[in-house]
Amino acid sequence: MNVLLAYRRAFSLLRENFLLFFTLAFAGIVAVTVIEAVLFGIEYTVYGASIQGDGDEAVINLTSGMVLWGLFSQIILSALSAVLHLAAWDVMRGAPPHPMAYINRAAQMILPLFLLSIVVGVVVGLGLMLLIFPGIYAFGIFAVLVPVIVIEGRGFEALMRCIEMSRGRRWQIAFSFTGTIALLFAAMMVSGAVIGVVGSSIGALLAINTVVSSLVLAFFAIFTTEVYGQLVADET
Repeated sequence: MNVLLAYRRAFSLLRENFLLFFTLAFAGIVAVTVIEAVLFGIEYTVYGASIQGDGDEAVINLTSGMVLWGLFSQIILSALSAVLHLAAWDVMRGAPPHPMAYINRAAQMILPLFLLSIVVGVVVGLGLMLLIFPGIYAFGIFAVLVPVIVIEGRGFEALMRCIEMSRGRRWQIAFSFTGTIALLFAAMMVSGAVIGVVGSSIGALLAINTVVSSLVLAFFAIFTTEVYGQLVADET
């Protein structure tokens, strides 16, 4: 697996198809943001501030609502991730993009996308709690879970497919994503600097967070699809 090539191609694809990827990611992030703001208020959406309720029952109801919204927003984000991976796969192969087809595909595969993402998240999280390295290794196993599900059309057997594809290269796959982590920190630093210049109003924070989140999510999906493509190519 050529990690440097994957990064070069990922940046190139994002640059050459910026409007496609940014529009898809931006639309999904905006949808989540708007719904959250309607349900819990704009201050909670921007600052993550706790909301005061009148009495214990109100607090319990609010907490339950947030838990349900957390699950629902994860479904939306899972579908958005699927759409971005499918777009990246088509662009990689030189095929014309079909956003509505991606949305339909994501809707068809939403159950395994949602449930398996939670399973993998729990496994990786527990592994990180156990001296970190087990979590990194687990991430290397399941890093290409989303493209396996939506591109190959696999359901819950996608876990076994990931295990097969990553065999012998799990550490390399896991550490290949360190660049995306560095990119995330760089994006956070840039957004912080921009906020320092334009001010920390709610509107500015919303706009900057949405744009940065869209760019990071789009690049992560493209890079993951590139890694998946190399793993598939190595099998032939």
